[in-house]
Amino acid sequence: MSPPRATTNLVSELASESFVRNHDGEDVIDVDSTPDRCGGLYPATMGKKSDVKIDRKFIANIQVSFELHKETGEIMLVDHSPSQNCKVYYVQSDDEIRDFYKFRALVLSPAANTIAITFGGSIKYVFYVEWRMRDPIDLEAWKSLETRTGQIQTLRSHPPTKRLEGVEGRHHELRFLLQKELANNFCTRTTINKCIDLKTGHCVAVKTIVDLKHKRYREEGESRKEITTDLSHEPHIIEFFQVEILSDYYHLVMELQDGDLGGLVCTQEFKKPLQLFTDTDTVGRPILLQMLKALDYLAFKDIIHRDIKPHNILYRRINGAYHYRLADFGVATVAPHEMVRCGTKTFMAPEVEDRDTDFPHTTRIDVWGLAISVCWIFGLDARCGEGSSIDVGRHVICPSWTGVLGQMLDQDPFERPSAGEVLTLMFNGEGRITDE
Repeated sequence: MSPPRATTNLVSELASESFVRNHDGEDVIDVDSTPDRCGGLYPATMGKKSDVKIDRKFIANIQVSFELHKETGEIMLVDHSPSQNCKVYYVQSDDEIRDFYKFRALVLSPAANTIAITFGGSIKYVFYVEWRMRDPIDLEAWKSLETRTGQIQTLRSHPPTKRLEGVEGRHHELRFLLQKELANNFCTRTTINKCIDLKTGHCVAVKTIVDLKHKRYREEGESRKEITTDLSHEPHIIEFFQVEILSDYYHLVMELQDGDLGGLVCTQEFKKPLQLFTDTDTVGRPILLQMLKALDYLAFKDIIHRDIKPHNILYRRINGAYHYRLADFGVATVAPHEMVRCGTKTFMAPEVEDRDTDFPHTTRIDVWGLAISVCWIFGLDARCGEGSSIDVGRHVICPSWTGVLGQMLDQDPFERPSAGEVLTLMFNGEGRITDE
């Protein structure tokens, strides 16, 4: 695809500029990484009074600019024109076209095969983006500049656009561009992809649940939508940005995390924690505090997660500390709930596993799941049954916690403490929102 004559003439007029170079016999504008400049890129602006000068009618002093996102380092195209008339379209590897207009800022992602930028009035300028980056941009050098400028959008800066129910279209919202597959479960027909949010410059995880039986998952998707979209105010529950439901599949768009607790158990700090659960413990104690807060919040909402386990506790490492979030509400329900056996057997409460029990299913199912998960993570021997107890083995553990964990694993859910009660007993009520 060749740019229109106006664009080629413009580049020819700028031939004396240092940023115009010849590649394969064709003059092009090279945008370079320049960590010593405030914007981190040069040339960074196009317009009447810009790095790339376009002295034409209907062109603003700064029509568009290339800017780095301050946090993620993504290169973004910013439309400064009063009428917001810049248009961008992506052509992906499968030849699907995604077009954007009336945006303020948009990621220019190398994940696309072709990116075209169009603006102007009666005379149109069309630029095709070609990536020649050999090395990633040196963000650390640029971040050291006190006067640096750039984009600062967060994932909440631009709420996802809602597509009308029943209107067929692309699989999930256009703003999320696939980067790589993170997980694929052929048994449950579930895929998790890492995607770039083109409007904010941040990465998200898009989970897709598919079924071949028409409309089978619509009811489940509606239930998931009702539960997950009501959980956006608890910092220790994964944040969902969008739930999109179609006839035989649905998508969950959520925050991207670094990993899950199941992947941390083999690390040295988790294999040999020091003084487990004491006030100075930076490994086990934060898990208990943060997950008890999450479970107390769910109890306040009368929601049972029903599948608490290490692989559903995600984490991000921020300033050297782990920040945990509870995820995967696939079998979550509202309490009290009929006695249905679901979850993961290893971490299943006795009233769920035993079909013959008369105990109701309440939020204390999740208290059991958290206690048994903590035992599994640190190799503690949980002796469940009459008078449940914990054998700490080789660990040095806070004595009071052995008794509390034993209570959390009580066979009788009526004798099992709630998450809020454990917060009150062991953390002076920190973060508790349920009634005492």
